[in-house]
Amino acid sequence: MILPQEIRSKFSIFLFLEDVDQGADLRGHLAVSGYEVFMFRDQDMVVDRVREAAPHVLVFEIEALQTTLSEFVDKVLAANADVQFLPLISASQ
Repeated sequence: MILPQEIRSKFSIFLFLEDVDQGADLRGHLAVSGYEVFMFRDQDMVVDRVREAAPHVLVFEIEALQTTLSEFVDKVLAANADVQFLPLISASQ
C-alpha cells in the first residue's frame, strides 16, 4: 500500500542496523519518500528513544541485537506497546 505524502510525513521509522552502509541507503530511500527516519547502532539507545517518542515501525537486524530477540522485543514493548517490528533477516533464517 502506498501512503499519501501527508501521512508519510507523520510516519516515523526507527532503523537499528549493524550494517552502516545498508542503514544509510535505507534511511535515504525512506527519507526521500517522505518518512521521518532515525537510525541507531546501540540497542539501549533504541529502547530509550522508543520510551521518549515511539516510532510507528522499528526496523532492525537480528545481528545488531546485544540480547536475545525475545529480550529485545520485551524491552521495546515495555517502553511502548504500540511499536510495530520489522526484522531484517537473511534468507537462511
